[in-house]
Amino acid sequence: MDDPSRMRISDADRHNVAEVLREAAGEGRLDLAELDERLEAAYAAKTYGDLVPLTADLPAKGLDLAGATAPAPVPATGGGAPVVGTRYNSSIAVMGGVERKGVWELGETHTVFALMAGVVIDLRRAIFTAPRRW
Repeated sequence: MDDPSRMRISDADRHNVAEVLREAAGEGRLDLAELDERLEAAYAAKTYGDLVPLTADLPAKGLDLAGATAPAPVPATGGGAPVVGTRYNSSIAVMGGVERKGVWELGETHTVFALMAGVVIDLRRAIFTAPRRW
């Protein structure tokens, strides 16, 4: 497809934008009414073009259309075939909730912040990429 802004998005894309929006609200960049409005638009979005305006006015964390391709394969544990996983370095929830479950990549550290919210971290299918220290 020549225009990446017309590509369909996944639930993970919607959640990533929602996380950026919640973080911006936590920093005081968005008030709660604007956060609510943008979150509603993010979860209703169908294409990358729908998501870009939601984060375009936020510093250095807007949606990058250059990344509008399939995620790179992440090596599976146990020497199996590669699986696709999204890397999360943080989980931030402000008056809402965030879940990290299924196949996802976990680096050396993972920061969690919840303000009047909940965060669920399910490590059963997580892919640990940091070297073992034990």
